[in-house]
Order: sequence, then structure tokens, then C-alpha cells
Amino acid sequence: MRRLTRISAHDKPEPTYTTIARFNVNVLGWIFLAAATLCSLLIRKTVVRFHSADYQIFLRKWYEHLSTYGFSGFRTEFADYNFPYLYLLWAGARAGIPPLALVKGISIFFDLVLAAAIMFLFRSLHSSPLIAAGAGVLTLLMPNGWLNSAVWGQCDIIYTSFLVLCVTMLIRRQFSWSWFWFGVAFSFKLQAVFLLPLLGVLWLIDRRQHWWAPAWAVAPPVLAPLPAVAAGRPLASAFGAYVGQGSQFFTTNAPNFMSWFGPNAKIIGHASLWLALGIIFFILAAVVKIHCGQLDTNTILCLSAFVLLAIPFLLPTMRGRYFFPGEIFLLIWVMKNRWRNWWLLLLIYVPLTFDYARNLFHSTFPLGSKELSVSILVGLALLLRETTAPIHKS
Repeated sequence: MRRLTRISAHDKPEPTYTTIARFNVNVLGWIFLAAATLCSLLIRKTVVRFHSADYQIFLRKWYEHLSTYGFSGFRTEFADYNFPYLYLLWAGARAGIPPLALVKGISIFFDLVLAAAIMFLFRSLHSSPLIAAGAGVLTLLMPNGWLNSAVWGQCDIIYTSFLVLCVTMLIRRQFSWSWFWFGVAFSFKLQAVFLLPLLGVLWLIDRRQHWWAPAWAVAPPVLAPLPAVAAGRPLASAFGAYVGQGSQFFTTNAPNFMSWFGPNAKIIGHASLWLALGIIFFILAAVVKIHCGQLDTNTILCLSAFVLLAIPFLLPTMRGRYFFPGEIFLLIWVMKNRWRNWWLLLLIYVPLTFDYARNLFHSTFPLGSKELSVSILVGLALLLRETTAPIHKS
């Protein structure tokens, strides 16, 4: 006979509660993402009326110039932005859109373009549609994203969208399209060139890329000034707009390497260009050697984030918002790795958010640019270490 054992009250299993889904889980996921997207749009609607100093001093005056003179206004050098953005301003002014609504509307539209580009990237990585959509929606909720576009009215979101498309096409091995989208990004903003060292190295080591593939990057910057030339702009002046963006006044306000030396360190500032290029090429050479010339998708995304963060960290005449493409690629890389390195986002994002608040709202913090730059430097060092992670795991 079986011996019956008495179960004491202490031996009884604790009651557990597990939810049973009322609806299809994927349907619920899409509903929640739609709600999150709506929240991101409401955030932008709330802050869109803010007038930044850049809008009052520059962007509104450019709008008024184009509104007054029409397309013939391109004959003169009235703005220091590249022509594709100014064409959008001209089209909006011609349509009668108010200046603030137009400036903010362009940037917010490209918020959505960036989210769509990130969704396309994750679908290219064989993620499910729900996960890809979640990655795009999270980008819309990122504070530095809507601070840059809906509050500041800047165009960093525009060329960042095209850089994401550039890297996506690279991963998909559509190399001509990759170089083309890089050219589009460059035609909007000179700072897109920060990604060029990595693209150049990948072009050199990957024999699947045709030697003439980079020629696709030349077409957009060459074609972009031609409508202005047709309006009467001198050819040298039209193409000199690209060079003019690189000759800004010396500043050490950004939380980067130059903040350590003060405003009088112009000699060091001019040398920092070669320092930045030397460091970047040395690191790329080391990574290529470590990986035996075979860089996988994860390493390419990690290096994209590193290069786009390290170059503005080392150069003078930088603004905190020039880190924005690097922030986006860092977020993409962290999401791809299932948030394994989420703390890297804090090291990079928090000091840059402080910099946004200081520039936009003149907020004061006990930490200056020097102290904030230390956090970014630590984040860069740890991010660089991750570029060899696949080798360690194998």
C-alpha cells in the first residue's frame, strides 16, 4: 500500500497568476505601437510653436528672402545651408505655408522618414514586421530626436535618414544605391562626410563592390546646385556652398575633445582634423586586421556608430547636434543586440541631452562641456571595445 504523506501548510505551492491573452498578441502589439506613434506626434504638436534662436536669426530670414524674391533669390548667397533644403523652403514659401510651420514641418516629416528607414533596416536584418516597426517608433520617441526637429527645427534628421538608407543598402549588398544615398545625405549636409572613412575602407576591402561604385555618390552633390545656377547663381559660388559649411567660426562649446583646451586653442583645433582622421584610420585598420577583412553586419553597425560619434568628438567648430547621426546608429546597434549594451546609450545620450537643453533653453547645469565630454569619451572607449566582441565570442 502507498504511504500517504501529509502535506503541511508550508509545503503548499504558492498561488500563481499568469495572464491569458484576450486577443492575438501581434494585434495587441500593433495597437500599442499605434498608440506610441500617436504619443510621439502629440509630443511634437505640443512643442512645435517654440521659436529657437536659429529660427529667429537664420531660418525665418531665409524664408522671407525666398518669399520675396522667389526662385530668383538663389542668385545671391543668402544662406549657409545646402541647396536641397533651401529648395524645400522655396517650395513651401511658394505654397504659402507660414515660416514656422514650414521649418518644423520639414523636420517632422523627415522624423517619419527616419523611422521608416530604420524599419526598412530591421526588415533587411530579417526581423519581424512588429519588431521592425517597434524600432522605428522608438526612434520617434527618442528625446534628442524631437528636440532636434520639432523644437529646434534643424535639418540633422534629414541627412541622418539618408545615412541610414546608405548603410541599409550596404548591408543588402546593393552597393551602388548605398553610395547614391550617401551622396544625397552629403548634398543636404556636409557633416554626412563623417561616415566616408568607413565607407571608403569597406569599398577597399570588399571585392564585391565595383571600383566605380563611389561615382554614384558624386551625382547628387553635383546636380543639387544646378537649379540655383540656372537662376543666375555663379558656378563657383554655387559649388562653394559645400566648402563654406566647413569654415565656421572656432568654438569649444560642444561636449567634445576641444572643450578641454579653451577658446584660445585654435592651433590645436586646426590640427585636430588630422588627429581625428589619423585615429579613425588607425582604428579601422586595426578592426579590419582583427576580423581578417570580414566585417559582419553587427560590426558595421557598431563601427558606423563609433565613427559618427568619434569624429565630432575630436573636431573643432562642432555642435552637440552634430552627434545626432551617431546617436541614431548607436540606438540601432543596441536594439539589434537586444539591449545588451543599453548603458552605452546613457553614457552618450545624457550629456548630449544636457547640451540640447543648454543651447535651446539656456539651462544651467553644474557640469560644463568638459565634464560632459568625459562621459562621451568613456562611452566611445567601451563602444570601440565592442567592435572586437564577435572575435572574443568565437
